[in-house]
Amino acid sequence: MPDIAVDWITDEPGFLGLREPWNRLAVGAQGASVFLRHEWFDAAWQWRKNDRCALRIATVSRVGELVGVCPLVVHETVQSGLPVRKLEFLSVPDTQFCDIVCSAADAVVVGDAVAAALRTRAGEWSMLDLRHLRNAGAAAGLAGKVDLRARKEDEWTPWDANAYIELAETWDTYYSRRTRSLKKANKLAANRLSKAGELEIEWLRGGGHDPELAGALLEEFVGVSARSWKARSGLTLDNAEPGAFIRRLTRHALEQGWLSMWGLRIDRKLVAMEYQLIYGGDVFALRADFDQSLETISPGSYLNLQLLQRLFASGLRRYWLGPGPNPYKARWTDQSETLYRIAAYSPTARGRLHRLNERLVRPVAKRMLAALRGAKAEASESADIDG
Repeated sequence: MPDIAVDWITDEPGFLGLREPWNRLAVGAQGASVFLRHEWFDAAWQWRKNDRCALRIATVSRVGELVGVCPLVVHETVQSGLPVRKLEFLSVPDTQFCDIVCSAADAVVVGDAVAAALRTRAGEWSMLDLRHLRNAGAAAGLAGKVDLRARKEDEWTPWDANAYIELAETWDTYYSRRTRSLKKANKLAANRLSKAGELEIEWLRGGGHDPELAGALLEEFVGVSARSWKARSGLTLDNAEPGAFIRRLTRHALEQGWLSMWGLRIDRKLVAMEYQLIYGGDVFALRADFDQSLETISPGSYLNLQLLQRLFASGLRRYWLGPGPNPYKARWTDQSETLYRIAAYSPTARGRLHRLNERLVRPVAKRMLAALRGAKAEASESADIDG
């Protein structure tokens, strides 16, 4: 492909300088969403650059015009006891979708160019692990193009699901289909909260807000996150990397008009929150937390009910709850979009070692461990009977 060129961006200034051409491409990209915008990856980089990562962004140009971007990082980690240089998307736990950024018309050309570039630099990585992919995205088939030994299941493996709620119907119609147990729990939470103090629902939406006001509310969100049950995870907003991510994202969201911040106050104190982005008529829930000390009166459940009811009257299209098999999501919807993963190994000695470990050693070890546990359980049961 003599008219196609691939360049690698490995430094932050080069990455930041791509914003305008990147976003022109993202608007018309296959599976276009806020998660393909340069601003999203810029916010994600504020987290990942302190996570033993280095930028490896492949840009694909045709006669000097940008036609594709593959936003990668190389991550030094340990997997199954072996050090690994893993190429993965520039993503964070809040990422809902990801892919190569290009138009549907250019997907094959861009995918071929990225695959060729990855093979050329095979000595710099040992495993390619791409997640958060939507069905038939631009990265489809990339594993087989990079790794000739890739199995069929490596090409496109179901990995997770992103639940959603359609907002086109009325709230009453939607809520009438919810279970009696959910309605009872919501009513109970409302009764308990009504006795706790004066309740106030706050919704800061869109752009044009005073940055200081939005910043002050964000800091209150950080405080609620720090007091939530997730505090031990290291992923709450009071930690340095997630904090850097959410502050950069908030700045971008204010500028672009994407910001959506919900809060529940009791006697003016923020006790529950949800951080969202609104883009293209869709609402993406990124963070939802509540003060763990108030768990018995369910402030998070109450806020979720109130904001969802208002979203049905907002003229928006769809509310995305985010990836992950959380039980509470199943109480609100049975609709979801499957997310996929592709994996490949570099054609190097290190890559072949990791393939052997992942494809043979780990599965055999798991089966042996399961058999050992079964034998121990059987022996214990037999001893109890004999006793």
